[in-house]
Formats: sequence, structure tokens, C-alpha cells
Amino acid sequence: MSEELEFVDISDEGGQPPSRADEKPHKRGERRKRRRQINSLFRALIKLVAVAISLFLLCQFVVCPYAVHGNRMFPKLRDGDCAVVLKIGGYQKGDVVTYERNGTRYFSRIVAMPGDTVSISSQGLRINDLIQSEEIFYSTVPEEPIEETVEEGEVFLLNDYRSDSTDSRKIGSVRVSELDGKVVFLFRWRGI
Repeated sequence: MSEELEFVDISDEGGQPPSRADEKPHKRGERRKRRRQINSLFRALIKLVAVAISLFLLCQFVVCPYAVHGNRMFPKLRDGDCAVVLKIGGYQKGDVVTYERNGTRYFSRIVAMPGDTVSISSQGLRINDLIQSEEIFYSTVPEEPIEETVEEGEVFLLNDYRSDSTDSRKIGSVRVSELDGKVVFLFRWRGI
């Protein structure tokens, strides 16, 4: 009894790459894992872009934080504070608003609305001939008395720190369309 060996010709399969079915299971698992990681990264990137666009639109049209520079509204707003400004809705007397002029951001208080007559003299501030009680930090008497009727679509603004005259005493009434919004919340960074 002799056993014979049988030889099989494998030359037909030698040049072919192995099929997916012939791959080792761990290589298939690694490919799936890599695809999941890429898909996960892609989804995270889409979410990040969506959040960035949402924040941009929110800041452009609804609410936005602005840094306060200077003490024009001292003690309400102080240098270094962060004021959150609401950009939608209307305005009324007493609102602290922000606007930009010549590349500088200003914060001031609305003291008169369209149609009101403003008078500032040594006797104080009068709106429509009524003396206004004000909580201002530092009062100054203007060099020249001011009397002005606020036109339609404008407001008259004054700073609480009156020694700084970069308000309607110097620039006149401000168009409502120039206002960026009103201060609704304040962060005081320095704790003072």
C-alpha cells in the first residue's frame, strides 16, 4: 500500500488579490471603524458650522455682547464691563442704548423721544417744560444753554457721567436707525 501524493496547480489564483470574503475579519472591522470615525467627524463638523452660523445670525439680528470702553455711563456701566444688547424691539425713555460713530462705540441714555422739547440750562434738564429728576454721577452746566425739539425718527441721548459731552449735547439728536440696541444685561468683570 503506497500512498500517492496529489499535486494541485494553483497558478490560476496566484495573481488575484484576495476577495473581501477572504479578508481577515480584523481588517474588515478596522475599515468599518475608520468609516465610522470619518462619518462622526463629518457630522461634528456640520454641527460646528451650524452652531457658528446660528451664533453669527443671533449676534447680527437679536442679541450681542459689547465691551464698554470709558466711563461715559458711570456708575451704571464701567470701563471693562460687558453689556449684552438686545437688537430687536422698541425704545423708551430711560433705556441705555448703544450706537457707533466714527469707529467708536458709545453707550448713552435716552432722555427724550420724537416730538419732545429738551432744554438744558443752569436750572437742570427739562423735557417738555417739566424738570427731570436725574440720578447722574457728575453734573456740569453747559457753556451755552441747549433747547431742541426732537424730530421724528430721532432720540435725544445723555450720558450719566455728564462731564463727558459725547452725547446729544454735542452731536445733536441721534436717528433711531443708528442705534444698535438697548442694554438688557451687564457682566461686571472686575468686581468693582
